[in-house]
Amino acid sequence: MTWTGDPVWLADVLRAEGLNVIETPGWKERGHGDFRDIRGVLCHHTAGGGSNDWRIVLNGRPDLAGPLAQLVLEKDGTFRVIAVGVCWHAGRGSWPGWPTNDANWHTIGIEAVSRGTAPWDWTPAQLDAYKRGCAAIMRKLGRRAD
Repeated sequence: MTWTGDPVWLADVLRAEGLNVIETPGWKERGHGDFRDIRGVLCHHTAGGGSNDWRIVLNGRPDLAGPLAQLVLEKDGTFRVIAVGVCWHAGRGSWPGWPTNDANWHTIGIEAVSRGTAPWDWTPAQLDAYKRGCAAIMRKLGRRAD
């Protein structure tokens, strides 16, 4: 089963899971086009770790226009909703049964605020929210969360 259409339900699904959510103004109109179908979640880290990492996800980098993911997961476990449309979070790659080099059009991207290197800077609240948020989204998509 897949979800067809943009995930305008993101904030509601995360809140229903008991998670804290910040809705970035304009998120329901932001993205690089409409999803084809949504098959899952792609988890990342920002490679920064600062309190303003979400602004890079929103606005992009010199080499890549934002938005870069639908969601940012802050250190305190709060999800920040950035966009509802397609975002540039999935680069080249493949997965069995999925279109090669085309995951942006099929996955919700989450960028967790983290350096992504040792010593690890993940907080317990962030790790808990990551698991619970991904599971809630997968359930909404009608897919297994394990």
